[in-house]
Amino acid sequence: LFKQRVTMAGRQETVKEVYYDQDNGIMSISGVKRQILPDTQDPLSAIFNLRRMQLDKIKEVEMNINTNQKNYILKGTVSLRQVSVGNKPCNIAVVKATIRRRDKNNPYHQSQLTMVLLPDKENIPVLIRVFASGMLINARLMDLGD
Repeated sequence: LFKQRVTMAGRQETVKEVYYDQDNGIMSISGVKRQILPDTQDPLSAIFNLRRMQLDKIKEVEMNINTNQKNYILKGTVSLRQVSVGNKPCNIAVVKATIRRRDKNNPYHQSQLTMVLLPDKENIPVLIRVFASGMLINARLMDLGD
């Protein structure tokens, strides 16, 4: 199950619920059933699965994504780097990917994704940057706590 609630000033709130039946290759949204590819993910599950990958052992990533009508592919590369944080070396993994419709290579239906993760800390995402529909969205980890 994937739930999404979008609230914008001056607009009516929209709520989306998508149910995935992986065994039968079907998703349903608002009672309408659609065929999905094997192991299709919602965006949150895709991030969760990226966190579970051994990023030091792979160079490329590919996933099926669908939350609405069309099947999308998330496809990209993984690179490991070392950066300095407060004069201390820190290992990071950078995932750069494109999300596009599977049925067409339409440049109007694609997004750019960059994720920076801490592989030494269970692939915790410290930055997620998405460019989609002419808009840039940044999500940054502000604190790891103790």
